[in-house]
Amino acid sequence: MTMTTSKMTGTSTWGRNIVIVYSIFAVSTLAFVAYAMTQRVDLTSHDYYEQALRHDSTQMALRRAADAGVLMNLRDSIVIALPAGMTIETTMTIELTRADDPSLDRRLNASVSDAGVIAIPVAGMKHGRWHLMASWRSGGLEYRVSDQMTVGR
Repeated sequence: MTMTTSKMTGTSTWGRNIVIVYSIFAVSTLAFVAYAMTQRVDLTSHDYYEQALRHDSTQMALRRAADAGVLMNLRDSIVIALPAGMTIETTMTIELTRADDPSLDRRLNASVSDAGVIAIPVAGMKHGRWHLMASWRSGGLEYRVSDQMTVGR
């Protein structure tokens, strides 16, 4: 009996395949890093850290307004109704902010009508999600209301 040995017709390519897989991984990682570096990253406000330091007083002002019965309606316009007898010492400051585009943020000073109501139309505001924060002083205490609204559903 004679045995014949045949030569290998192909060579093993496992080493080359490993190099290809790691190269694809490295290139895709670098591409993602390059993409991430070109994206704009904004904090939700310019005084983010100062707001964090005032967190406790902000929470007390929000609770005070809720306990006083301040009502907000955020449908076709922004309506804030104060309880009877609550007077505002100066003007109400209303901040409208957008997390996705801080360049659209607005800060308004509003006066309360004799009926204790403030109404601000939302016409002209960019469609999307807005955060509203209204603050005022009454009787030497700070009050705040805060809510989210979607314009242009």
